[in-house]
Order: sequence, then C-alpha cells, then structure tokens
Amino acid sequence: MAVDRIVWKILLDFFVLLCGWIWESYTTIGVFTFGAACQQLTSNMTKFVIGRLRPHFYDFAVLVCAWYVGLTRVQEHYHHWSDVAVGYLIGAVYGVLVFVYVLKPKKYGVPSVRRSWAEREAAPQSALPRPVLAR
Repeated sequence: MAVDRIVWKILLDFFVLLCGWIWESYTTIGVFTFGAACQQLTSNMTKFVIGRLRPHFYDFAVLVCAWYVGLTRVQEHYHHWSDVAVGYLIGAVYGVLVFVYVLKPKKYGVPSVRRSWAEREAAPQSALPRPVLAR
C-alpha cells in the first residue's frame, strides 16, 4: 500500500511538472507568435502606405546598426573609442575593396533603378553584378 502511494505521488508530481512545462511553452510560443504577427502587420501596412523600400534603405540600416553597436561598446566600457574608430575604418576599407574587386561594378554596370519591370525582364541575366559571373 505504501509503495502504491509513493508511485502515485511520483506520477502526480511528474504530471504537475509536465503540465507546468507545457503551459510555459504555450505562453512563450503565444507571446512570440503575437509579436511576430504585430511585426508582420506593421511591416505590411508600412509597405502598403509608403510603397516598396527605397534602394538604399538596407545600406542605411546596416550603417545605423554598426554605429549603434560601436556606441554601445564604448558606453559600456568594453572597448576604447579609438579601437571602435579603427574598426569602422577597417570595415569600410574591406567593404570598398570587396565592392570594387569582387563585384566589379564597372564591368557589368550599376543596375538602373528607374528601369521598368519589362525592361528588367528583357535584360540578359549576365548583366547582373554577381561575384560568380566575374570569374
């Protein structure tokens, strides 16, 4: 009789623990899904109101993120300001070198932003600045 009570107690504790874990997982996934839905709704509404993103939006976003990371590293005393400035300089130099020597924009030409959809479809695929085509 005592063994049965111990077994049932262990099973009950396990069941309570499992139910708690399932509930925590459900709420965490629910919060994540709600946040993802809000983000997607905001993004879709912005695209509908403004139109498509401008050509240099992602370049600007990357620069702002790099600037923010550098400032927070200095503010939290992880790095000295001169180290961050030299890191920016090194990153800019490598970015320019990769753009000029790997993408080779002069060879293929910079794609025009003002071309129509039909002109883009009619253009040959080799006109795109891809590193694979440069080899």
